[in-house]
Amino acid sequence: DRPSVGGFMNYCVGGKSANLGEMLNVAQVPVPRGFAVTTTAYHAFMAHNGLLDALMQKYAVLDTGNREEMNLILEDVRALIRNAELPPELIRSFDQQWEAVFGQEDLTIAVRSSAQAEDGDKSFAGQFLSELHVSREELPQSYKRVVASLFSPSATLYRLLQGIPLSDTAMAVLCLEMVHSAASGIAYSHDPVDLLNETVVINGVW
Repeated sequence: DRPSVGGFMNYCVGGKSANLGEMLNVAQVPVPRGFAVTTTAYHAFMAHNGLLDALMQKYAVLDTGNREEMNLILEDVRALIRNAELPPELIRSFDQQWEAVFGQEDLTIAVRSSAQAEDGDKSFAGQFLSELHVSREELPQSYKRVVASLFSPSATLYRLLQGIPLSDTAMAVLCLEMVHSAASGIAYSHDPVDLLNETVVINGVW
């Protein structure tokens, strides 16, 4: 079925993964091989360690007027996530999906944020973590670091400014094969500088 970017797929895998799914399955544009770690996995990770209650306690004393104290509290939050144990079934799922998509190929992946509110009507551009050249063995720790970036100071302030509650916050993660490209860049379907110009703009570098 055609995935809905604004609906169920976006809720489960985040805007970034849902948009790539549309490109591949609807527009049939080739994209790197990969898989998404869903928001269900995020909630299972949080529940496995009782992290949500701990985060709510930290948030209750968050003072955005005191940036130094706020940064220290959020660093504690990120450390809790980075040091928490992943559910065994999630680790098994990482291995199963890697095997299903990549087999025994010797490659690395990009582990990218795909939060629920990201790449939608709100812009979290540059506020979450992406990690490159991640091996199969490194994936579990990389996953936790990307999830932890959900609580960076800039992302937290932006959520508060936009009125997005913590209960509506979840991080899906996108795992994509690294591409050894001859050139890379960005294609804009609409000129981002001249809004009256409907020309497609492609910026690329070797």
